[in-house]
Amino acid sequence: MLVTVVTNGSLLDEKSVSTLAGSGVQSVSISVDHYDGTVLAQNRGIADLAQKIHDGVQLLRGHGLPVQASTTISKLLDLRSGDYLKLVEHNQQLGFDGTYFCYPMTDMRSNYALGGEIVQFDRGELAEIIAHIRALKRQKYPIDNSCETLNDVLAFLANRPSRFPCVAGYKVFYLDWDLRLYDCMTKGTHIAPILELDPGALRLPRVECEECILSCDREPSIYQHGARSITPFLRLLGDTLTRGVSF
Repeated sequence: MLVTVVTNGSLLDEKSVSTLAGSGVQSVSISVDHYDGTVLAQNRGIADLAQKIHDGVQLLRGHGLPVQASTTISKLLDLRSGDYLKLVEHNQQLGFDGTYFCYPMTDMRSNYALGGEIVQFDRGELAEIIAHIRALKRQKYPIDNSCETLNDVLAFLANRPSRFPCVAGYKVFYLDWDLRLYDCMTKGTHIAPILELDPGALRLPRVECEECILSCDREPSIYQHGARSITPFLRLLGDTLTRGVSF
């Protein structure tokens, strides 16, 4: 299993980072909502969060752990003011290996609270932001969203079929913090508590879904499409090796 820990960064000190590094975790992802520390602290309700993230990134890199910035597309960032580029450059300066933009969701059946009004966009607004992020990636900025997912999200927003439909509930699943296994965060069909799971319960039929654009399911689904996945896989491998990040 490839294990990534996702955190807001507030508890990353020498002890916790050393424990993570010794646990076998392959990488860490830190939520970064904005490049302005005041905006970040207000949104998260955590004082001095920007400094804590800065220190945490340095500790993680010192222990040899790849570290990614994870940013949910929200109204905290203003497209017209160039905030997306400013954020990517800010994350580079902090020492992040790359930035991943999570596509905003307003309806999920999971433990996680959603962002309310700040993640509510109409399809045209969101498509403009996604196209901008894709343009930044094409300019070789370290954006970790795959070209295929960005294209598929744009297709979804334009009511066109995706090239790589989501296969959550077939090869991609959602495990909540109570260790209950679900097909995905959106449909929320409970399969079993993970510690009581009969392996036969995972012999589920392949269903290609177009209900949402949830990043956690969409991105890994790309690599479950057989021959169609060869090109995106090679592109991912090439981008990873070029930037010197652990694969």
